[in-house]
This record gives sequence, structure tokens and C-alpha cells, in this order.
Amino acid sequence: MKRIASLTAVAIMAVGTLTACSGGDAYCDKLKDYDKDEDLAEVDFQSEEGQQQLIDVMEDLESDAPDELKDDYQLVIEGFTAIREGKPEDVDPKFQAAFTAIGEDAQENCDVDMGI
Repeated sequence: MKRIASLTAVAIMAVGTLTACSGGDAYCDKLKDYDKDEDLAEVDFQSEEGQQQLIDVMEDLESDAPDELKDDYQLVIEGFTAIREGKPEDVDPKFQAAFTAIGEDAQENCDVDMGI
């Protein structure tokens, strides 16, 4: 929980509700693996390297995400990329709603609390 919640905190700080259908086993398994990743908990998401790692995690999750979340993941990945590039003004206004949809789906369908 703490690892994924760290990712969430970065998103909320950087830019600051949709519902989605259930995730598949591979997707939920990835979410749970990232949630247990102790190394991920130590990443400095304020650094450029940490922000890139966050983007990499989101892209990896997106690859197995249910179709209903694909657009949300793309919007979030684009938002994090804009933040990493120092262009927060380029973050889509729907960024937070998309991130919330991902978090709600993780909680409801995978029993992973992203802290959103």
C-alpha cells in the first residue's frame, strides 16, 4: 500500500471521477507486486530519475490494464511526462480524474489501495 500511495502523492502534488470495469489477473498481480516492492518505496519521485521510474511503472501497468482503463493510463502517463519535462501547464485537466479512476479500479477490483 505504501509504495503505490507514494506514487499517488506525487500525482496529487504535481497537479493539484470516473469508474472503470474490473482488471484482469495479470494486471492485478502487477499492481500487487508494485505495492510490495520495497525498492519502489525508496524512490525519490521529485527527482528526474524517480519521475521516469514512475512513468515506467505506469507504462508497465498500462500494458496489462483492462481496456476500460487504457485511455486513463495514457492521459496519466502523458501528464507525468509533462511534469518530468517541467511543463506542468501541459497536463490535461482530466489528469486527476483519470488517476482517480485508476486508483478506484485498483481498490475495487484488485484490493490495492493506491491512496487516492
